[in-house]
Amino acid sequence: SLLEENQTNYTLCPNTTFLVNAPLAILSKNRVFSCGDGGLLENNCVFESTALPFVLLGDSQDVLMKGITFRGVDEATVLDSYSCEDCQFESACFSEVDNLVTALEAQTVGQEFRLCPDTIFSMEGH
Repeated sequence: SLLEENQTNYTLCPNTTFLVNAPLAILSKNRVFSCGDGGLLENNCVFESTALPFVLLGDSQDVLMKGITFRGVDEATVLDSYSCEDCQFESACFSEVDNLVTALEAQTVGQEFRLCPDTIFSMEGH
């Protein structure tokens, strides 16, 4: 495990999806974000965003994510910024029309978009 001395631990509530519209700034070092007790993937904590949930500012360093699912953020982007233990990476799940339209208009190549089951999309042509 990363760092013991002077670290700050955050325990995220299990079975929670965090919709990140804008990243939060981390101003100090040695932060550990764990999904439930023990930081286990099976506790089902999800950061859903197309950007990183946290931005490291100043001399920030050593951010460890434990047992977290990142949905919509590229794995390499996450691993360039944070250390991860027992994390997983998923394609974005578009459950709102605005997000779907954004995905369709993005014109990205080689990226996978996932449409969620049990969602009704209402789209009008122009």
